[in-house]
Amino acid sequence: MTVTISDIIVCPSCRSDLRAGASEFFCTSDACRYSSKPFPIVAGQPVLIDFERSIFDRASYCEDKNESVIPRDLSGRSLKTRIKSLVFGRNEVTAVSL
Repeated sequence: MTVTISDIIVCPSCRSDLRAGASEFFCTSDACRYSSKPFPIVAGQPVLIDFERSIFDRASYCEDKNESVIPRDLSGRSLKTRIKSLVFGRNEVTAVSL
């Protein structure tokens, strides 16, 4: 038996099954708000967040958005980044070469 992502995920709001659309996932329960206001898919991954109860904003998960949802210092020059590297050292695994 082949298991797909649609077989194992449920709506985070009402726990009903989800159905895949072209660029989003919909809740299959007509009583759920996410049956008409679908969950976005970003970078091929469904964003299954109950935005009504979350600190995360739906607008942060737009497909056309290229940056991270969390602001990051990619230059490594901010005071916060420099202090972190002094305290914790440099993370060679995730180091970005610019």
